[in-house]
Formats: sequence, C-alpha cells, structure tokens
Amino acid sequence: MTAGFAILSAFVCFMYIVNINQFICLTVHDKKISRPCWLLGGAAVLLTLADPFFSLDQIFEISGVALTYILIFLLILITHSKHKFRSFYIAILYFALDSAISASCLLVKKAIGISGGSDMSIKLIVLVLCIIAHVFIQYLKKTRRDEIREIVKILPRKVYALLMLYIFMLGILCSFIAAAPAQDSAYFSAFSVMFVITVFLSLLVTLNTLINSASRYYFENMSALLNDQIEIQLNHYIEADKYANDIRAFRHDYKNHMICLQDLISSHSDEDALEYLSSIIENSAANEVLTTSGNKTADAIIRYKKNIAEQNHCEIRFSGVISDSISPYQICTILSNALDNSIEACQKLGSQHSDISINCTLVNNIQLIVIKNPAIAEKYKGQTSKSDKVNHGFGLYNIQRAVSMLDGRMSIPQRYPDFILEIEFQIPVAEK
Repeated sequence: MTAGFAILSAFVCFMYIVNINQFICLTVHDKKISRPCWLLGGAAVLLTLADPFFSLDQIFEISGVALTYILIFLLILITHSKHKFRSFYIAILYFALDSAISASCLLVKKAIGISGGSDMSIKLIVLVLCIIAHVFIQYLKKTRRDEIREIVKILPRKVYALLMLYIFMLGILCSFIAAAPAQDSAYFSAFSVMFVITVFLSLLVTLNTLINSASRYYFENMSALLNDQIEIQLNHYIEADKYANDIRAFRHDYKNHMICLQDLISSHSDEDALEYLSSIIENSAANEVLTTSGNKTADAIIRYKKNIAEQNHCEIRFSGVISDSISPYQICTILSNALDNSIEACQKLGSQHSDISINCTLVNNIQLIVIKNPAIAEKYKGQTSKSDKVNHGFGLYNIQRAVSMLDGRMSIPQRYPDFILEIEFQIPVAEK
C-alpha cells in the first residue's frame, strides 16, 4: 500500500511540474525546462517518493510536502526567469484549482458511499485529473495558443486578482467540506452532489466571463479602429475638397496673374517679375506634395497620419508602391496601427525632430512594407507602453491578424536604435 501510494505521489509531482510548465508556455513564448532545472524536479519527485515511508512523523511529513512545493516553485521560477510574476501566479492558480477539483471529487466519493483507501483514492483522482489537464493544455497549444496569448495580454490586472481570490477561496471551501466527517443521510449526499455541481458550474461561468471580458475589449478596439478608418476617410474627402477648391481658385486667378506678369515683363521689371512668379509658385496648390502610393486608402491614411506626426515633431516619408488589390480594411489596420506606434515612439523623444520612413516594394505580386522609426533605449517585451494599456494593447496584434488573413508574415528584425517593422504578403490574384 505504502509503495503504491509513493509511486502515485511521485507521478502526481511529475505531472505538476510538466503541466505548470506547459501552462506557462501556453501563455508566453518561453523556453522549456533546462537540464539543471530538471535536477530540482528530480529532487522534488524523489522527495515525494520517499515521503510516505516517513509519514509516521507528522513534522517530517509536513516539512517534506512543503519542501516539495518549494522545489517545484524554484524550478518554475528559474526556468521562466523572464516571466517570474506570471509563472508564480500560474503555479499558485494551478495548485488552488487542483485542490478545489480534487476535494470536489472526494466529496462525491463520500456522497455515493465509497469508503476505504481514502489517501490512495484521492491521489489516484489527482493523477487522473493531471493527465486530463495535460491533454487539454496540449489541445489548447495546438488550436488556441495565439488567441490565449493575446487574451492574457489584454485582460486588466484586476481580473487576474479576482480570479486568484475566487479560485483560492473555492479551494479552501471545498477542502473544508470534503474534510468533514461523512454522514449516512440522504441530506448529506444530496448536499454534496449539489455543492459539487455548483462548483463546476461556477468554474464554467468564470471561464465564460473571462472569454466575454476579452471579447469585449477586443471588439471595443475593433470599433475604435473602424471609427479611426471613418475619420481618415472623412479627412481624406475634406482634404480632397480643399485641394480642388484651391485648384479652382488658382485657375480663376490664372488670367489675372498672367496679365500682371506680362505688364512687368513689358516694362522690363525683370526682378519684380521673377519675385512675383516665385510668390505664385509658393502659394500654388500644386506646390503641395501628395502621397501617391497607388492605393487610395493608403494615401488617405498616410496623409492623415502626416498631419498628426507634424504636431509631434516628426515627419513621415513615403517611398515605393502599394498594390490597390489589398482590402481597404486590411491596409487600414496595418498602416494605422503601425504609424500610431511610430508616432508614439517619436513622442518619447520630446522636441527632437525625427523621421518615420515607409518603404514599400511590389515585386511579382509580393508586397513588402518596411516601417522604421527611432526608438529610445529601453527593453521591449512585446507589451504596449501607452498609458491606457487595456485599450491600446492591440497594435501589433491587429497588424499580425491582418497579415495572417493575407497569408503573410510580420517580423521585427530590429528594436533599437531604430524600430523596424517588416511586413510581407502575397497580393491576391483576381479571378478572371
């Protein structure tokens, strides 16, 4: 009995280490457990294996369990040193959730009248749950990894705090009720079953709330992006109307300008004529440099963002060609988010004038867009540095999503001293 329990405990400890590590890797792009860290894991497993043989000494048993958990936490924190807080949070959350579900299963066992082998049955239930959790995590890594990583980024910290408090209190409540002496009564059995059903329903409601919360933030951002697109289009039409009016005004005054020049030249006032001609050129609407990329939506976005950039001591310089076959929504998503990030980076430089360059190349139906802006010396970790992180944490995610819809790729080959964003995708060929 003791040997079987020890083996089960060792397997459970091993599954704890594997599942927590996989759970962390599901939420962040991080390395796997290194060989030195596996030594800590091996020590934890061996300690768990030996613990049942010395369970007669209660102090030693408690110390052994505590030391096992300390070794597991050390392994996780060393392995994921770049994400210590998140790793610690996930480990605690996993243990609390495991405690609540295990206690609920034990409560069901008591309710249906199964007795004997309590410790062995609990450990077996925990092992089965660990295996189920492992399979579920692997499924999520293959099918929902990117979505989960973005949900983790956009949820506010208060949601994580409330989730931890809820799971922790639920685990304590389930453990207390499961530890109560079993009673041979229909009331106790009915209460136990209803309590367990309530626990699982509350977990489902919590999961659904998290998904809805993430969806709300996502659609709020999408709505803001669409409003931005509408504003860009409206500004484009206003600028186009202004430009057309300037052209009409110039054409209206053209004859008068020619008469004045003719009079100055006839009177041999060459210097005055040249000065007058220069003033005409300087005030001419044709003197305004317009962006002509080949894509009307892109032109409108770049012109709109140019005005914002000038207010923040930076200038947007465009060169190249953008295909007109790209969806307006997708090109708006890519350029708007990329230029917003670039302008924000320039704002951090203060009053120093800086340039944002957009270089676009179209070769053999392959569109390449390279956006470069100066960056301050700080450690970029893929998170937004804007003050409103909840509403502005979608920039690169929105770009990545739009590029993925075009079966392309997005990369960041350099972050300092210039932040460079490269986007490449194939232009869809129209069906004949």
